[in-house]
Amino acid sequence: MLLKDISASGGSSPAAITCVDGVVYFSADDFTHGAELWMSDGTTAGTVLIKDIVPGQVGSLPSNFMAFNDRVYFDVNLGADGHRLWSTDGTEAGTRFELDLDGVQGLTSYSNFAVYNNMILFTGATSAMGGELWMTDGTVEGTALLTEIVPGSLGSNPNKFTEYNGLLYFAASTPAIDVELWVTDGTAAGTHLVKDIDESTGSGAPSDLAVANGLLYFRATDGSMHGSELWVTDGTTEGTHLVKDIVPGGGGSTPRYMVAFNNEVWFTAFSNGDTEIWHSDGTEAGTSKLAVPPELYVQPSDLAAHAGYIYFTASIGTDKQLWMTDGTPTGTVQIVHPTSTVLSPLASTNGITSCGATIFFSANYDGT
Repeated sequence: MLLKDISASGGSSPAAITCVDGVVYFSADDFTHGAELWMSDGTTAGTVLIKDIVPGQVGSLPSNFMAFNDRVYFDVNLGADGHRLWSTDGTEAGTRFELDLDGVQGLTSYSNFAVYNNMILFTGATSAMGGELWMTDGTVEGTALLTEIVPGSLGSNPNKFTEYNGLLYFAASTPAIDVELWVTDGTAAGTHLVKDIDESTGSGAPSDLAVANGLLYFRATDGSMHGSELWVTDGTTEGTHLVKDIVPGGGGSTPRYMVAFNNEVWFTAFSNGDTEIWHSDGTEAGTSKLAVPPELYVQPSDLAAHAGYIYFTASIGTDKQLWMTDGTPTGTVQIVHPTSTVLSPLASTNGITSCGATIFFSANYDGT
């Protein structure tokens, strides 16, 4: 069902749809306020604009919503003026600017927020150090550099933060080994490299981090030997390894959209000329694809686990639709909108979000 026609003038482009305590927060453009802060409880009446943070049609592009200090904190993008940290209690009066960059000496920009150990860790940039690992309790006084991974002005640019087994894992870059997998316990002494995945001069480039069946999965490359493939770690150097070379050689299958489902990680991977859904228990023998007929759909993406199923988008020819699977070929079916008048209604969707008993996604089932 259509939840709300936010913009009478055209599509509202809902984005960054995030579930926090049973409510979804997102960015949408009603063609009056620009891309601004919205929320929804799953009802039409409860889908509302919270605040026009940047008055007019420019928009604040809110994203990176996270629960912190009994509020919802989020990133506001002010374009040339950089990013700002705001928070909301779900009301206009209770939506406020949290962190004044001008009050933190030397800090010129910040992004990539993640809640960890009652703090928010983020990438903070200064002219002297570049982008490094910082932390804040939401106040100027409580904002400080956690550690300078790369001494000097180059910066390590930490990003892709993911919590696993009580620690925060992330990707960071150093001149010696390029972009590799790092971990922190929230202290400088407890921040270190997990593994130099590409031991040559290249970058392991870890991304798409996801926790499933007690392990941390991610996409990485060890160079020309294997290309971009599925990797896993238990948090130790020895326990960080390639799971399966899905595309043998240096080509790589480029795993994406990793989600935890049925005590495995499920993801998409490209092999033999097609993108397909795969799943893995963390072993090579336990990594295989969902064996649906190739004519059923193409280009599956946007995987989201919800209530015993994986929901995803996929196309029949150029017609991109909503699908679901219980993890078996016979249990993989399209969810058909009974009165849709639009070809490829999910062509512009940017993800599926599970929240409570419902999934949320952007779509165009009705051209009007």
